[in-house]
Amino acid sequence: MKGGGFGIRLWGFDIAEGERPSSDVLAELWRPFFETGLELFGTERVILESNYPVDGQTTTFTALWNAFKRLTRGCSDDEKRMLYRENANRAYRLGLET
Repeated sequence: MKGGGFGIRLWGFDIAEGERPSSDVLAELWRPFFETGLELFGTERVILESNYPVDGQTTTFTALWNAFKRLTRGCSDDEKRMLYRENANRAYRLGLET
């Protein structure tokens, strides 16, 4: 599962037009979806990604990635490595050194 695109207005989060919430607000809005994805697919099958510039409808690039950092605070270093890098490396056959 690609864990991204949460900034798209289609999701219906209560974010006013032109408002740019902080990463902690975003993390709390997105947490139920993120945690459900991890529960259903496991950290070995989730890729954190930015859907920027489309996510720019409701957030900044920095706030988006800081929200992901907040969402993954409870994950181990190995789980974070999978979510942020290894799963994408494997799925897209990027050939990045691990």
